Amino acid sequence: MKITNRFGLPGAIVQALKAEHNNYNLSHISVAELIGPPQIRTLAHQNPDITQDASSMIWALMGKAMHQILEQAEPSAIVEQRLYLDIQGWKLGGQFDRMTLSRRTLQDYKFASVWELIHGLKSEREQQMNVLAELALHNGYPIKRLEIVHLCRDWSAVKAKGDIRYPQRQISRVEVPLWSADIRQQFIEQRVALHQAADHGDVAPCTDDDRWYSGASWAVMKPGRKSAIKLHDSEAQAHSHATELGGQHYVEHRPGEHKRCASYCLVASVCPQWAMVRPTGLTPRGE
Repeated sequence: MKITNRFGLPGAIVQALKAEHNNYNLSHISVAELIGPPQIRTLAHQNPDITQDASSMIWALMGKAMHQILEQAEPSAIVEQRLYLDIQGWKLGGQFDRMTLSRRTLQDYKFASVWELIHGLKSEREQQMNVLAELALHNGYPIKRLEIVHLCRDWSAVKAKGDIRYPQRQISRVEVPLWSADIRQQFIEQRVALHQAADHGDVAPCTDDDRWYSGASWAVMKPGRKSAIKLHDSEAQAHSHATELGGQHYVEHRPGEHKRCASYCLVASVCPQWAMVRPTGLTPRGE
């Protein structure tokens, strides 16, 4: 992948991003690739000239800066250590953010949207942390606890004051369920087998979950109001609701959206699966 600078960011920032991107490890597959869709990894390997603009990588750079701060603040903890595991003829590599030996706790620091806290822990976050726990175990660090330190980059003090359901602080600890060693090992073996099959031409298409498909919905609307009164999964339910409300209420169909494909996937521009359903006029990321 090549990093571009279409928006004229300062050269020091772009060079820092390039240096971090080129800091490859000696593994066949990384933890991030392992838990991700095999099709994405395969297309990335087949298309090394895919581009990503530096402007979309700033939060990754902020995360790197956070790791350096943590290392200076608490020398007794282990920060940003890369670990490896040989499995099924491959070497799996992954790097954790922080490990406290006294509590045997593995921590991951995430700059992410406040909505991730509101909607709950993403499955890929749980998978990532448990794979890292298995790597730690095989490298002599048995882990008892997993947690994500969630730094909300879009947190609002005004919203927190007006809504008790909104996160009341900008930084939160989220405990991650720790799987048994047997389940972690089985998960890793299954994921490695999928990626190995893809390397031999048996590439499974991305699932709706892989593509972050939102699903179609039907919105009950009121003239003069931009937002929906309520979203329904069923058209019949939406029409029934609109009828109950009476007046000029009406139903608006909202097609499902493949959010990862539309806005976040780096190989969308060369993906045949996305090309079949891509909305007209939508430019894939990377083009």
